Amino acid sequence: MNKSEYIEALKDMLTDFPADETERFLLYYSEMIDDRVDDGMTEEEACLSIGDIEAAAKQIKSEMPMSAIVKSNVKAKVENERERR
Repeated sequence: MNKSEYIEALKDMLTDFPADETERFLLYYSEMIDDRVDDGMTEEEACLSIGDIEAAAKQIKSEMPMSAIVKSNVKAKVENERERR
């Protein structure tokens, strides 16, 4: 799996979370892959060294600020209510 596939798969696992927070974590993982490539690994080796995508998603979810999740959920609820009117 190359970098773009890894990042896209990770993004797909985080669709229920705030976009800005998700992008922050995706950027972090993208830079981590880039750093390993700069150190001589292939993209595939770098992705493998980071580990399982599901484990990465679980880690991100555990580190996602609760306030950002609540804010995102409230915003979505308000937008849904507006659309109903």
